[in-house]
Amino acid sequence: MLLSMISEQKRKPRIEIKHPEILDIPEGKKFWQMPLKHFIALAKKNGYAPVARALTNIEVWNRKKHPEIAAKAKNIRERLKNVRQREGF
Repeated sequence: MLLSMISEQKRKPRIEIKHPEILDIPEGKKFWQMPLKHFIALAKKNGYAPVARALTNIEVWNRKKHPEIAAKAKNIRERLKNVRQREGF
């Protein structure tokens, strides 16, 4: 039993979060509870690439265990991309 617990701990990759504030989500809220205008403002302030990358990371990290979260991240990223193409920021 102890051996299986140790091997499980070794299998879990440790993901270091380098920029936890990039999506600027208020405490107690989830990213999918934020309106699209929040992400538009962040993209204008910080640049489109870091915000899109953060949403892509959420999508990839949650693809297998939480597909609904991955789908929400992808949806927000695609909508943000469409607004960026229309408004040109």
